[in-house]
Amino acid sequence: MRLVGCLLSAVALIGSALIAQQPSPAFRAAVDVVALNVSVLDAERRYVRDLDQSDFGVFEDGVKQDLTFFTPSATTDCPLPPVGQ
Repeated sequence: MRLVGCLLSAVALIGSALIAQQPSPAFRAAVDVVALNVSVLDAERRYVRDLDQSDFGVFEDGVKQDLTFFTPSATTDCPLPPVGQ
């Protein structure tokens, strides 16, 4: 009887050890996001407004990248430094 109790205890310990060794499921994700804040000026150094996503192109190592998220924002007319500074 004592042998049966020891065997059952051993089986229970081995079973719990096997369960503890199994890794829990993991979810991994990666997102490459590059935020670019740009201001566009005309030849007279005035802000150009009402631009949309199709007015921009972003290139990395000469390869055009997809723009998947675009948010225009209104800027107040901030004073700009003189050309050459």
